[in-house]
Amino acid sequence: MSEKPLFRPGVTNARRNEWIGTVVVASPPSRWAMALPALSFSPALLLLLFCGNCTRRETVMYAQADKTQAPELDFPQLRDNSALVASYPSTHERAKLTSDRLAEVLDVETVPLSCKTAFAQLTGETHFSLANPKQPYQAADALALGPQLPWRRLIFGGVTHDRCVIYYEIGGFSTTYAAVILNIANDGAPSFVWGGVDGGNVRDFPELLSRINGGAFMRGGSHDW
Repeated sequence: MSEKPLFRPGVTNARRNEWIGTVVVASPPSRWAMALPALSFSPALLLLLFCGNCTRRETVMYAQADKTQAPELDFPQLRDNSALVASYPSTHERAKLTSDRLAEVLDVETVPLSCKTAFAQLTGETHFSLANPKQPYQAADALALGPQLPWRRLIFGGVTHDRCVIYYEIGGFSTTYAAVILNIANDGAPSFVWGGVDGGNVRDFPELLSRINGGAFMRGGSHDW
């Protein structure tokens, strides 16, 4: 007597290969889909290698000027005088700043005409252009609509019968603080005596004179005024 199977042959055959799993037919990604990103990256890498540049780090050595031998400069001598060194007035000028009684100036209207003439020549302006303290001036590179504002603004200054001291700020990409001493003894030919930039946080006129005499300002070139 033959044994009768418990399940039908169809069921047994259907479950025989079930452990293998379901077969899914899928094609791999196209070779071009993988090659195109690599091909597009190669020209960019070549351009970077042949045309790119990097910022080089340099160490700047600061030299200190001679405190006793600071030559007086006239306007033509300013063109190439932009080294990053401390700027000291001459011994004579330092003595005058200490001994002379300078009348403090807080309004551009009280600046003598000879001082205005010398300042305009120094800054390369066709006429004297200096905003009053806390008044609008051209503080940034972007030009606003309306009348053109002065690029410079007075902070404070001082005047005697033969000297004019102006401490002011210059607008542009970044604010620059500058101080100049002008010789106004000869009304017909006022001249530049001393100048410096970036003297730190100067709170009042007496501190300005102290910082000028102490070499707190750096020597500037014609583009700094």
